[in-house]
Amino acid sequence: MKNGKLTVAIVGMGFGSCFLPIYLKHPDVEHVIMVDTNPDQLKALADMYLLDESYYTTDFEAVLQNPDVDAVHLVIPPALHAPMSVQVLNAGKHCACTIPMGMSMKELEDVIKARKASGKHYMFMETSVYTREYLYVKELYESGAMGKLQYMRCACYPSPVFYDALDDKVGLLKLIPGTPAAVLEFMLDRFDGLVIESFGVGGLPEYEGDASYFDIIHRGIARGKLVVMTTQVPNEGSDLTVYHVGGHLKQTLRLLEAYDMTTEAAVCKLMWILGQTHDFAQAEKLFYAPVSRDILRFSGE
Repeated sequence: MKNGKLTVAIVGMGFGSCFLPIYLKHPDVEHVIMVDTNPDQLKALADMYLLDESYYTTDFEAVLQNPDVDAVHLVIPPALHAPMSVQVLNAGKHCACTIPMGMSMKELEDVIKARKASGKHYMFMETSVYTREYLYVKELYESGAMGKLQYMRCACYPSPVFYDALDDKVGLLKLIPGTPAAVLEFMLDRFDGLVIESFGVGGLPEYEGDASYFDIIHRGIARGKLVVMTTQVPNEGSDLTVYHVGGHLKQTLRLLEAYDMTTEAAVCKLMWILGQTHDFAQAEKLFYAPVSRDILRFSGE
């Protein structure tokens, strides 16, 4: 440490490059050393920030042996987190490491043991707790604006579920005046699901001498097709009950309505749903279950 300031090494200059400008500007940091196995990446970053060769190296062991290095920030693949954290701590350096801390209970215990033996600081870098939302709540608490906290409960969420199946046979029909019903029939023949951008807040036109849109959709649904009605007026959202043509459609046919969901979200969600099920009841439940506030009508907002 020089003049009360730290020399920090950042290991892994992929995502680690995001932290470089932060350390360069930090008032408590004297010097930064970038470490990576890719010399071209290091040179490119050095050129970008106008840094000389003292700011980067490919030799991690040399960094550990350098007495001027006070702390090491590891931004590396998860399998290396615990082993390299132990190396850093055993070298007498403070250590910060991105999540996860380790890949097993044994690895966690190794890191804890190394930290205690070294007497140095170890920080598990869950950086989201330093975002403005968390800092604002912290400020409210410390200022007394919240009053005296009597009870606090941590949220516990179920394990995430991953999906790898999408049905890309989902079409989008944007109606314009005069669109022949044959186009609708063509698309329902070739797609498993169809999103229809209708006129106004919802409904289907009827043209004299043309086949019925209603009958074509009815036949498509009978064959197991999923149909979503949406609007070309995204700021208002759809409401099939406003006009007779829309109300009749919704009351008679088993179809879905996008309401305030964007067209893009409706198409993507239909692809995801059809990758899981073709059953209408299950599809309806999934479609109206909010995902990242994609449909505010059912989000309580």
